[in-house]
Amino acid sequence: MNFRFAILRIASWLAPAEQREEWLAEWIGELTFVGEHCAGASTMFCLGAFRDALWLRRNDRERRWRGVFDSPVTCLAFMAIATIACSLFAFQVPRIRALLVAPTYRDAGTVVMIAPAGRSGSGRPEITFDAYKSITSRAGNLFGSVAFYQSVTARVDNRELTLASASANLFDVLNVRVPSGAQLILSEHAWHNRFHTMHPIIGRLLEVDGQFLRVAAVLRDNSWRLPQRVDGWVLDNGRLAGPDSKRFLVGRRIHPQNGWRAGFALGSEPFECVALGADQPLSAVLLSIALALLILPAVTTLSPSEYPSKRRLRRWGFLVLKIGLILPLVFFCTLDASFILAPVLVPFGLLIGYFAGFRWALADQRRRCPVCLRRLACPTRIGCSSNVLLDWCGTELICTRGHGLLHVPEILVSSYSMPRWMQLDSSWSGLFVGRHVAPFGS
Repeated sequence: MNFRFAILRIASWLAPAEQREEWLAEWIGELTFVGEHCAGASTMFCLGAFRDALWLRRNDRERRWRGVFDSPVTCLAFMAIATIACSLFAFQVPRIRALLVAPTYRDAGTVVMIAPAGRSGSGRPEITFDAYKSITSRAGNLFGSVAFYQSVTARVDNRELTLASASANLFDVLNVRVPSGAQLILSEHAWHNRFHTMHPIIGRLLEVDGQFLRVAAVLRDNSWRLPQRVDGWVLDNGRLAGPDSKRFLVGRRIHPQNGWRAGFALGSEPFECVALGADQPLSAVLLSIALALLILPAVTTLSPSEYPSKRRLRRWGFLVLKIGLILPLVFFCTLDASFILAPVLVPFGLLIGYFAGFRWALADQRRRCPVCLRRLACPTRIGCSSNVLLDWCGTELICTRGHGLLHVPEILVSSYSMPRWMQLDSSWSGLFVGRHVAPFGS
């Protein structure tokens, strides 16, 4: 018998420390009962204590983790920390940071991307060399200057880089200052990661696919806001890419265009201009929020529970704070996800994220005590649907601080059409002082 007691004591170290003594006492009592009725099976019975202790530890950890969000302060703090972490990550990624910071181009409202109508948002080069020449010669009344670029993969001093083979006037159109007569310009990211901050890099001759070009400057990452990220620019009028490849076209309009999109036609072929200075992320966010608010009433009820009128301002303030944190949290999480997924999925991610976030905020608000704003616990099923005309049926939840009960009807009837709160008076306090009720969902 002492051997079996030793097995139980060893297994008890796997149980949570605050429940270890009670757990061991229960198993010793069970062992005594099993030993009296079936002595041969008592050893196998003791070995099962290890599995039970591991199950208790795992579920106790999950219960504690869920209990962290019961407090309104902890819930808001976690959302704020998650928002800060996602925003810091977003500003560390050059492509995402370029969408968030203000345009670096002077007079950005006059700089436009030119593409065939309907294909300006494809993110792929769409202009042929013949179309570029036609636009340059026949659209002089619209554009002061037009430039192009096309990304290519090239060997640069035994390093494989993505370069933009561009026209010599590209940075003049963007109004970005670079040395006159520049041939090769590297990005700050490529200088740090591919050349390991080599000094001196400016003025050094680098071999680019068999031809030697001199590095004229290192361009900051946030200076490039055009489609396709590149490691450098070769201002060779497109010879590195070849005349048959399609390219991106950038133009500077003589007069600022009205609206985000405007167009023109050369003969029978229409073209579309998209301004670089347009606030596209803000437009996508506002549209996603509006659509989410329109969809929300169709899939969830917006009517609040029947709470007492006291402390109404506190409940509404907590809901407003949650929604206020959901707005930037979903925005930055979606942008961070676009770093891994396709950027074209960002509008869909914003819509799904805001819809799910708003729905969670409403559901979480209904399951909180109107007095202390803590999550309600101990869901208890009461009654049955067949007796709905004679008696109440549904689920009751209780505040762990003893403030009251929430009655959630299973079937909406005239007497119970929405969750109803029942306040508990001070006579109930003796049942809750010093006692801990299991959290919701445990």
